[in-house]
Amino acid sequence: MNFKTRLWENIFVFILLFTLSFSFFYKSLNVFFVQDDFILIDYFSQNSLFKDLINVLRYQSVTHWRPLYNLYFLISGNLLGKFYPGYHSFTLMIHATLAFMIFKVLKLLTKNAKASILAAIIYTVHPSHFVSIFWISGSATTIGFLFLVSSFYLYLKNQKKWALVIFALSLLASEAMVVGTVIFATYEFLIK
Repeated sequence: MNFKTRLWENIFVFILLFTLSFSFFYKSLNVFFVQDDFILIDYFSQNSLFKDLINVLRYQSVTHWRPLYNLYFLISGNLLGKFYPGYHSFTLMIHATLAFMIFKVLKLLTKNAKASILAAIIYTVHPSHFVSIFWISGSATTIGFLFLVSSFYLYLKNQKKWALVIFALSLLASEAMVVGTVIFATYEFLIK
């Protein structure tokens, strides 16, 4: 398959996954801030840039130490303020990008584009993503998992140094991504 064909296939798959994400979860755009959304937005954004950066990097009492996830609130909070549909739009974009990366990983592993698209579609529309999509502060695992899947993709492409860097970023987004060590070890010692 040539570059142009692969490019159009990737564009088609991403548009399909984003359209499905939006079609299934568009009601999230109307969900106002809940629980600790205001706390995280106020703590990590719209203060002085220096204070916000310090808050992102240091251990604080308002949330877990997740610098990359906190950086997400610094950026989105300064761009969007209290415009909650914007946060949900970012989350839907991250969710669709994650589904696309799942497609890419599965296509490398299975060499079957149709099965990979089907698996990515199932991931995209599955209702288990309700919390991470409808609750703005629930996006830590989505952001972390996007970095984890991306690092595994790079690992499969034999770009191990970059895979390690991206894996470290996944841990800085969510401590739950420590499960990646099991995924990498299982692939390296049992599957490969």
